[in-house]
Amino acid sequence: MAVLDFQERVLSGIGKIPFQEMAKAGIDSDEIKKQIITILNPFFENENLLNDFALDSLPPEADNCMLLKQNPNSFALFKNVLEIYRDAKKTNPEACYEACAAMEFEVSEGLKIYWSTVHAEASKDDLGLSDFAFESFRQIGTIIEACIQPILKELRFILKVSRNKEFDFTKGVEFGGIVDELKSSDKLSRHLTFTKDDILLNQVRNIAQHLNFQIQQNMINVSYKNGEKKASLSRGELDNLLEDILSTFNAVRLARVIFNVDNILGISNYINTRREHRDDQILFSIISGLMAKGYQCSSLVTQSEYIQIELIEQQTPTRKRALAAMHYLSNVWKYSQKDRLKFSYLDKAGAYLVESILDKESGLKLINKEISVEDLFRNLSIKETHTKISIFTRVFNWLKSIWS
Repeated sequence: MAVLDFQERVLSGIGKIPFQEMAKAGIDSDEIKKQIITILNPFFENENLLNDFALDSLPPEADNCMLLKQNPNSFALFKNVLEIYRDAKKTNPEACYEACAAMEFEVSEGLKIYWSTVHAEASKDDLGLSDFAFESFRQIGTIIEACIQPILKELRFILKVSRNKEFDFTKGVEFGGIVDELKSSDKLSRHLTFTKDDILLNQVRNIAQHLNFQIQQNMINVSYKNGEKKASLSRGELDNLLEDILSTFNAVRLARVIFNVDNILGISNYINTRREHRDDQILFSIISGLMAKGYQCSSLVTQSEYIQIELIEQQTPTRKRALAAMHYLSNVWKYSQKDRLKFSYLDKAGAYLVESILDKESGLKLINKEISVEDLFRNLSIKETHTKISIFTRVFNWLKSIWS
């Protein structure tokens, strides 16, 4: 499989989310928002925050929730993990918020690794059994070590809070010890073993990281616990194991995201360092929100100093729609800290309606509410290239009428 460039990776991932297809088909963004809220409402305590973030950040999470519902075991894990967070909040809310904030950096770093894994993914269908096992275990080890482990570290702290026990963020615990502690919770015990042999999650990690497998008679034989334990997996069973590990990550991550959004005001008080995000991690969330609102992202270019985004209006262009898109895109600058954001806005026919450049100084003023989006739009320039005079005149008159 050819390696996808940045734009293709982000947009192809977003294209798999059904809400964007609904918006592209002309379904009103208010209706899409209602559906997202309907899906996620059973798992939120703060309906106001759900309403505020529904289109901005939560379309991928609503999609993830629907996918998890197709796997009863993973969906149960998601609900159980969310319940553990809620139990901790009831016991000691401030300690719970502090625990969430303490692990924010590690969890965020794990998401960077997750994106790298996604981008490097290629079909394993044509691989021989040995190469298939190697590649599958490589992915399994990466997902467990980089993505699942930080969330389970946090969950260990959260479980201690719910049990009103003391804990120390500075004292590290080996992954096996973390799994053992989490096993003591009846909400997690049955979710930490895998395959027909009930291999513990930390042992699956060890098998994968140390490549403790051999191919014999068309089977994948693994050993763990210093060679004391052995098991055999078929190709299909190893493939299912990879799916189970990914589903486990999606379940615990979704529970964490929902709890964090639901309690963002409390948790943010304990976060005092800015995290470095991957561009794709930021833009996936931001562009998915835009597309759920009925704007098609036709071009996305990111460089070290600037981001260029081209949006095609899928609905009837209005002043409100144009201002909403520009205001939403200011989040790109807020999270990425780029020097410039170049924004192009087109109608369905592909005619350039407006083009604006948001520089760092303007972005800061906008975020600090020193200027409004309307102030920025007063200085918009009309892009004449690639448009005929008749189209330019029509667009100019349209802009004059809505921004005069």
